[in-house]
Amino acid sequence: MVCFTHAMSSTNIRRETVIHPTAVVDSSAEIGEGCSVGPYCVIEANVRIGAGTVLKPHVVIDHGVELGTDCRVGSFAVLGQWAQNRKETVESGKVQIGDNVSLSGGVTVNRGSHGNTTRVGSNTVIMQEAHVGHDAVVGEHTTISNRSMLAGYVQVGSHSTLYAETAVQQKVRIGDGVMTGGRSAVRRDIPPYCIATGMENARIRTANRKVLQNVLLLTAEEIAEYRRVLCRLLRDREDQDTVEQEHSAQYLQELYAFLRGESAHGVMSW
Repeated sequence: MVCFTHAMSSTNIRRETVIHPTAVVDSSAEIGEGCSVGPYCVIEANVRIGAGTVLKPHVVIDHGVELGTDCRVGSFAVLGQWAQNRKETVESGKVQIGDNVSLSGGVTVNRGSHGNTTRVGSNTVIMQEAHVGHDAVVGEHTTISNRSMLAGYVQVGSHSTLYAETAVQQKVRIGDGVMTGGRSAVRRDIPPYCIATGMENARIRTANRKVLQNVLLLTAEEIAEYRRVLCRLLRDREDQDTVEQEHSAQYLQELYAFLRGESAHGVMSW
C-alpha cells in the first residue's frame, strides 16, 4: 500500500499525519499528529480528529464530527450522517466521540437531531456493524457488541456490555454496569448494575456481581445487599421511600436516583 504525508494547502493538517492519496479530505478538517487515513476514506468539512487516530480504508466521516485521540475506526464505518428522524429537516446535530474509542468495520453513528449531539464516551468499544442512533449517549468503558442497535435518544451508562444483536428501543435508559444477553430485546429501562436477557422482551435476571466487585469495589456482603434492595424494588414493588430509609448506603444512591428519573417506557421487571 502506498502512503504519503498529505501535502494539502490547508495548515490544519499537522506533521507526521499519513493520508493515502485516494482519500478525500476537506481543507477545513483538522487532523492531529500521528494519524493514519487509509485508502478511499472521505473526511468532510469541519471534522476534528485527535492525534494518533487510525482510519482504515473506506471510512466516511461526515461534516462536523469530533473524534478523539488514539481512536481506531474500521473499514466502511460511517460517522455523522443525518439523523434517521422524520421530524428532522436539516442536518443541524453533531457527533462527539471520546478518546481511545474502537469503532469496528461497518459501525454507524448518526448525528443528533434538532441541534443536539450524539455522544460516545472514551475507552468504549463498538463492534462490527453495530448502530448508534441519533441523540444517543453511550458512556465510558462500555462495549456495544456486533450488530447491536441503539435507537434514537437511547442512553447507555459506563462500564456496560451489550452482547451481540441486542436491540434497544427508542428513549430507553440503560444504567452503569449493565449487561445484556445476546439478541436481547430491550423495551424498558434497565437500572444500574443489572443483568438482563430475553429475545422477545428482556427481563432482569440478577445483579451484575462482576462490575459491582471490580468497578465499585463492593464486598460480598455489600453485593448481596444491592441484590436484595434491587429485588425488593423491582419484583416486590415495595415503597421506595421505605427502602431508602432502611438501606442508605452510598453505593445504593445511584440505583435510587435512576428509579426516580424520568422514563419514557417504565423500568424493566425482575
